[in-house]
Amino acid sequence: MNDRYTPQWLKEVLDRGFKPTKIYHDFDDGLFAYINAYGDKKYIAPNCKLYTLEGLPGAGKTTLLKRLSKYHNTNTVNQILPCEPIDDQSMDFSFYLNSEELKTKESTHSDKGVCIFDRYYVSTLAFYWAYDKIKNTNEYDRVYSWYKDAVVNRNIWQPFTVFYIDITPSTSLKRKNRISSEANGNLWENSAFLEYFREYYAYFYKNIESHTKVCYISGDLTLSDIEKIIVKEIYEK
Repeated sequence: MNDRYTPQWLKEVLDRGFKPTKIYHDFDDGLFAYINAYGDKKYIAPNCKLYTLEGLPGAGKTTLLKRLSKYHNTNTVNQILPCEPIDDQSMDFSFYLNSEELKTKESTHSDKGVCIFDRYYVSTLAFYWAYDKIKNTNEYDRVYSWYKDAVVNRNIWQPFTVFYIDITPSTSLKRKNRISSEANGNLWENSAFLEYFREYYAYFYKNIESHTKVCYISGDLTLSDIEKIIVKEIYEK
């Protein structure tokens, strides 16, 4: 890989918020290989306070992230997902794990005092927890093993505060203009999958990261009211 051209290529990827217009598995592998080879390979503590927005699709995370990006001294990082919901289920297993570490790297290089993620590693854990429930597989154990190693090796960082915006599966489907169906293979249109995904957050923050500060917010509130709650927690304390 030619380092002369790679930094601009990387900047372009970061500017797009890690959200490619098309899916290129080789592209992702090349990006992660470059990140791991760049510098001394060591992850350092973020220079900023790290916050995350979590919740089901349709909770308003992406819109809120755009609003929060306008606040002074704030760096925002989009979720790492393909453009179409069905496509994120065809990505290679390592895509998500490497992506979480790449997002972490972005926070360590931020020159802002605040860094806000649209989703972080708990979403990946929740996805595979729910996936196993629906598909009767055993993928979650591999992701959880990665999670434990990544925390120890400081490849991911536990957030200063998690803002969990809670909505029901039916609300998620309605806001995304989706119809619940188990037949088409799209897990994001499967009410049972969405409920398992939702339940995992409560399980995770009670049994695994009970020390992590979680701010639970009703998704029935307006986005303006949710924004006020987040702004008060981040900037007014």
